[in-house]
Amino acid sequence: MKYNITPDDFDYIKVIGKGYFGKVTQARFKKDGCLYAVKALKKSKLKEEKHIEHTQTERKIMEFVSHPFIVSLKFAFQTEKKLYFVMDCYEGGELFYHLRNKGRFNESQAKFYMAQITLAIEFLHGKKIIYRDLKPENIVLDSRGYIKITDFGLAKENISEESLTQTFCGTPEYLAPEIIRGDKYGKGVDLWCMGILLFEILYGFVYISNIATIL
Repeated sequence: MKYNITPDDFDYIKVIGKGYFGKVTQARFKKDGCLYAVKALKKSKLKEEKHIEHTQTERKIMEFVSHPFIVSLKFAFQTEKKLYFVMDCYEGGELFYHLRNKGRFNESQAKFYMAQITLAIEFLHGKKIIYRDLKPENIVLDSRGYIKITDFGLAKENISEESLTQTFCGTPEYLAPEIIRGDKYGKGVDLWCMGILLFEILYGFVYISNIATIL
């Protein structure tokens, strides 16, 4: 968009997500009346945790990527204290919310969600991007029940069979063995997360918690 955007250009409706670096709010853009998800990140927190490079990568990927099962960035702006990412707002809620309420999904539902997730991850890998944080909290649903992968804060570019990475990052319950061991790794870590996610969808969070406790 060509507007000079500021936070005052939005009517903020409700908080739909919170994290260490900031929060995501459902907001209506005054200039077109459309609903968006506005992600506000505190610059001080980003600097404190040396997360600036990750945030730059997140913005670049979301601007570059165009896929039916991946959230894209509409526009971005900043103030003295915060960075703002403005994305389409999907009112179906997080997959985490639905999984927590239902306990688990049947095989047909699992196939429906995992097929879309597979296509999205395959697309990212084709662009030499690994996601590294696949979990129910980072998957939102649109009004028809289709998924959108969001939050690219831990994504990494330029990963191939010859070019790997070794950064220790991710959500503990979903970490692949090579990350835990401190080995170099590539696209395989996303496949590990997909396996954990499929198990979680079919059997519920309680089983994952029990396994994590045993390990």
